Amino acid sequence: MHRSSWRAVDGRRERGHLLGDLGWEVDGIALTVTGRQRRLLLGLLMLHAPAAVPVARITTALWPGRDPAEARPAVQVQIHRLRRALPALDLPGGRIDAEPTGYALRLLALDLDVLVFRHRHHDALRAAAEGRVDRAARLLHEALDLWAGPVFGALHPRVRHWPEVTALDEARRRAVATLVDLELGLDRPAAVLPVLRRVLADHPDHDGLRERLAIVLRRCDRSEAVAAHRPYPIRAAGTVTAPPGPAPRDPHRTSRHRGPDPRRAGRPQPPAHADGDSAAARWALLRAADFAERMGGHGQALDCLAAVLATTGPDHPDRARLLVRLADQRARDSGAGTAEAREAARLFAQRGDLLGTVEAELTTARIAWCRSDRAAALDALAAARRLLSSRPRTTWPVPLVASLAGLLAVTRQPEAAVDQADAVLRNGERTPDDADRNRLLSNRGIARLDLGDPGGLHDCLTAMTEHERLAGWVPVVFAVNAMDAAAGLGDLPRYGRLLDRARATAGTRGCPQDLRYLAAAGAWWAFWSGDRADAQRRVRSWLAHDDGHFLTDQCLYLEGRLQLRRGDRGGAAQTLERLTEQSRRGSRWHARAYAPMLAAALAAGRSGTVRRVPALVEEAIDVIGASFLPPEIGVELPILMRAAGVPATALSRIASSPWRDGAEAYLRGYHHQATKLYRTIGSRADLSLCRRRVSARPPSDRA
Repeated sequence: MHRSSWRAVDGRRERGHLLGDLGWEVDGIALTVTGRQRRLLLGLLMLHAPAAVPVARITTALWPGRDPAEARPAVQVQIHRLRRALPALDLPGGRIDAEPTGYALRLLALDLDVLVFRHRHHDALRAAAEGRVDRAARLLHEALDLWAGPVFGALHPRVRHWPEVTALDEARRRAVATLVDLELGLDRPAAVLPVLRRVLADHPDHDGLRERLAIVLRRCDRSEAVAAHRPYPIRAAGTVTAPPGPAPRDPHRTSRHRGPDPRRAGRPQPPAHADGDSAAARWALLRAADFAERMGGHGQALDCLAAVLATTGPDHPDRARLLVRLADQRARDSGAGTAEAREAARLFAQRGDLLGTVEAELTTARIAWCRSDRAAALDALAAARRLLSSRPRTTWPVPLVASLAGLLAVTRQPEAAVDQADAVLRNGERTPDDADRNRLLSNRGIARLDLGDPGGLHDCLTAMTEHERLAGWVPVVFAVNAMDAAAGLGDLPRYGRLLDRARATAGTRGCPQDLRYLAAAGAWWAFWSGDRADAQRRVRSWLAHDDGHFLTDQCLYLEGRLQLRRGDRGGAAQTLERLTEQSRRGSRWHARAYAPMLAAALAAGRSGTVRRVPALVEEAIDVIGASFLPPEIGVELPILMRAAGVPATALSRIASSPWRDGAEAYLRGYHHQATKLYRTIGSRADLSLCRRRVSARPPSDRA
């Protein structure tokens, strides 16, 4: 993290500011940086400092649509001119340092407001996690006071869609939301009014901030509320920008509902009576964890829950709920959490809390599935279903139904998954809230794809769209479900666009497990885009950090394909051994098709083993069943079917999709139609392989 105590050079200090205006100062005297391109370049370097900005990113930012290789001379010219505009301070090479990967700002004797903001925001979250609520609130006030307007100032409309700017704006809104929760927990609502007013002046249409303002105003005295509303922005129609309809619920007020509410289980409730600073700190941490969970701040939620649990005794009535929530966050962070989930299940069972036990078992099943422990995942899932079967289905909480449907879908039980989801979405047994409805839609979508129903893509995209409309952001898990659906239906261009969106979200709201998934997806996207060198680098980096992740088999299969293309049959044979073992214990159903496919590819090139190929190909087709052809297999399946003499009619068992249509056209000798289909799908690697194999040998009579 950047600190503001860097040593000055020759008694002189420099300051770069980006939060509200773009500028550069030396000892308080402003320098003039002319030219829009140079100002954009300076801001981009400040956003990434102290890291280097790749030349390709500079090209995309300054000249969208231009080839980075062709734009390198133009980038060098702009760097040279910017160096001349900034004082060198006798630094070798000037203020801008050239590195192998790009260009970076040198931070010696330099203060950047954007780095100071990030540093104080980080320290505030750490202080909140440690129970120092007053210090956390003070640091957040200091961080937000650095903002004097939108990022880049007058250039903000030009850069507002940059992922770096989007992430920084989102960090500001998260800081404001955290500050509101902390100040309300400390019963100081008036302290946050000026901050909310400034942020809403830059983002007047942000529903979440306007809702918080309404809550803060209700908690303030009347005189404070009137004073706060007068300078507040007004809409064109002349109405204050407060959300229409009923007043928003104040999450900090005690509910009048006296009975247990399963929808609020495990969520923080106001203490009946405060017991000093420790009770206030615990309350503030629970509120912060609750908000972080809803807004995708997994790291903050994990820190807050761990701090609360450390002060919770073994006999505390909330301990089991806290353990389940902590297990879920630890699973997202590092794939761990099994111990916490099992302890929670034991505590729930001792108290006779059936629904709590089910929630703990489903959490255990999800963690086991993510770690490729298929047997443990199925055992925990079966235990949860047995417990639920003792109660009428209409009494099952909707969040549990959403989790159950997702686990049934990924463990190859799609009919049951669709049935559970439809019981809520179509049959009207219960009325889900927006968040649960979107989870059900996304989970039903992946189950429908397993059944060969193309409507699954519509479910996944609808869940994304609705969540973004209501919350202003898209969870990575929704994006990756839509990515899988798009790839399975032969729309790789859409897959690439969704991958870009998921990466942008993961940069601000993603957890480590999200980043692991996107790393594997990035390797396949590089392969489909035709960049085998980048795909090889990415997949080796992924496998070097193998931690039992459920995507290991997918990356191993890609490694085997790349090794065969390089002619490294020995390396592919070793990869096959690892893949066979991984597929044996893995939890992803179509992963069991990877091992026979790679084995068939190895056997097809050796005399005396070709007779094994038909059986291996048939095994892969049987695994796929009535679902869509996995896009990872691509054109490899029809090539091996041709080599083994397996007729094209064998593909009739697989659901119809552009992938299957291309395979059938290839097997029947319609090579122009096949290449056209693969070009439409968007896989350059499969297109080139299809062309090479078609031109190398005519289709056999048997095919």
